[in-house]
Amino acid sequence: MMSTNKLLQCLVLAVIFVTHSSAAEFDDFKNKKYMCRPHSCPGNKQSVPKVPKDKTKPWFKSTGCNDMGGGGLSFMSMDDGPSGQEPHAVCCNEWHACYQICGTTKAMCDEIFGKCAENVCSNGPPALEEQCKKTTSLSTLMVQMNTDCRPHEEAQMNACQCVSAKGASKKREEYLRTFYEQYSPETAEEKVPGLVEKVSSSTPKLSSLMRKLVSKFPKSIVLQKSKKKSMEDFINMEYKQAGKKPGKDDITLDEEDSDAEDLGTEEL
Repeated sequence: MMSTNKLLQCLVLAVIFVTHSSAAEFDDFKNKKYMCRPHSCPGNKQSVPKVPKDKTKPWFKSTGCNDMGGGGLSFMSMDDGPSGQEPHAVCCNEWHACYQICGTTKAMCDEIFGKCAENVCSNGPPALEEQCKKTTSLSTLMVQMNTDCRPHEEAQMNACQCVSAKGASKKREEYLRTFYEQYSPETAEEKVPGLVEKVSSSTPKLSSLMRKLVSKFPKSIVLQKSKKKSMEDFINMEYKQAGKKPGKDDITLDEEDSDAEDLGTEEL
């Protein structure tokens, strides 16, 4: 028997596809995300990444696969389990991090996520491939149909700063060196000089490298509860303190064990 949650998902998806009925309209709807502009600076200044104020903590934050869409899409999930346990969880975490890397574009991050989710299923156990695709399909759809530029723009505003063209290369080198000193101090002196030569002239080049480094060093991402999940846990706590369980007309919510969970136990 279909659960209320699954029925709601089906109804929402039906509304979406009815609204965008023709293939041409749907393609146009998806392609609107490519209109989102990367971070830019006025005059002759250049956009460069900012080293976090507390560089000892994970540099990037993820709210998991259940918080991938914009607007009304973010509440849907094909997985009733806790966020972080999905087969494509690493893809979701890197997608969130991608938005927070100065110099990325929304289109780039979204496209990389789709390829990552596809690879997870195709490279996993053949017997589980079909179930994997079902689990990842909604996250992929949510990302594809999210045309809201604001989350990426806000993340870029927090991640970037505008400096004079003369000092831009030095700021990029500082950012890369600090990252290595935090997540791979034993290789910093060996790796950083050569990488700096390749990427210090361009923030997009540095952002491309940073996406690979985030994947290599997953401890640079921390998994946190979304605002939605925090509200759900608050409601559950209120019911618990009142000594009663939610009724049939109330929202039934699952609890998570902790506010934040460090991602990855070993380097790739």
